[in-house]
Amino acid sequence: VNAGSTLADGFDLTASYAFSNDWGNWKANFIGEYIPRFDVKVIQGAPTVNEAGHFGYVLKFKGRLQLGWQRNLSIGSLSTNLFVNYADKYKMDRGLLPNDVSSSYADIASRATEDVSIVYDTGSTFDSWLGKNISVMVSAQNVTNRSPPLVINSTVLFDPNYGWSPGR
Repeated sequence: VNAGSTLADGFDLTASYAFSNDWGNWKANFIGEYIPRFDVKVIQGAPTVNEAGHFGYVLKFKGRLQLGWQRNLSIGSLSTNLFVNYADKYKMDRGLLPNDVSSSYADIASRATEDVSIVYDTGSTFDSWLGKNISVMVSAQNVTNRSPPLVINSTVLFDPNYGWSPGR
């Protein structure tokens, strides 16, 4: 029986801007979400707790900025993108920390990482099926090699929801 309830309050953010000049086509995109309230009641009659910004629940803020450039060439097109990813700080309830760990570890730091990509696309430049509409992409995640914030719990030392370690 699902006797609990959850009520979320927040909004999604989206903004885009694009322009062209002699150097090519440029774009800037932002997408994010702000959730100041994520009220959880585990069962009827239990107190309602705002879990926004707490371990195991939603972050109060997270976002992704994209800056891109694209240029048509005589043999296709070339484009590059820079992505900046941000995950807000959050807290872990003291009861989730191992007993011998200081409560200072309940404050989990925010994190920003950068990803890049470069794409070459042949487009319809070549008549052969071997060279027409072929795209080659090289991309890298977390190019500045930032470690995920330390999260001390009983299984791992990072939060796989917001601190993806293999991206390092």
